[in-house]
Amino acid sequence: MSHRILKDNEVNIKNCIIPESEEQFDICWNKALKKFNETTQLKGTINYDPNFWARVCLSKIIEARDNGDDVAKIPNGCCTNDQCPLKKYYELLTEELSQSKSLG
Repeated sequence: MSHRILKDNEVNIKNCIIPESEEQFDICWNKALKKFNETTQLKGTINYDPNFWARVCLSKIIEARDNGDDVAKIPNGCCTNDQCPLKKYYELLTEELSQSKSLG
């Protein structure tokens, strides 16, 4: 049985800086996860494997950049809820990538 993505989140990536190393990437997604846990009570797959979802997000950001787009379409998994924990995490991660002046 295959899973079909039900919804893509559109995220502005215009100001995102792509990390040049695994260490930089780990710092970013960990900061986003910390903010996620501090600001929301939402629970979901993000809580079980945040690194996996951060990599999904980053791969879609890179794909969008390669296509010359300022907006990335990042899968929400099988959820169509606007309050999905993944959506919130993606927003925080792209925010962190946009604020990280030391990257790039």
